Amino acid sequence: MTTSAAPGTSTSATSGSTTLLPGLFSVQKLDWPDGKGDVFLTFNSDQIRSTSRVLVAAFQVYQGKPHPQAGADFIVAQVAPFDGGVRIKVKVDYPAPLPIGTSILVLN
Repeated sequence: MTTSAAPGTSTSATSGSTTLLPGLFSVQKLDWPDGKGDVFLTFNSDQIRSTSRVLVAAFQVYQGKPHPQAGADFIVAQVAPFDGGVRIKVKVDYPAPLPIGTSILVLN
């Protein structure tokens, strides 16, 4: 995704999960549109329930990979699983929009 997201906007993605162990699902790195300030992301997956434990890491993306010398803070401020997905609030502390990447781990 290469479209820019204005602060306070929402973006969503859908992808399948790969089962690692019973009750443990891993989602590969997801790339999102550029964003700054508070960015709201929604990831849809039938493997996520409202009772799932969801761990999220957010980072700056450069040429399709995590940026090795990122100069901005990416803070995962909220993670809210629901039946069929998860809503994530990421704070990007930088004056210009930056490409966002996330890694999501789901425990059921």
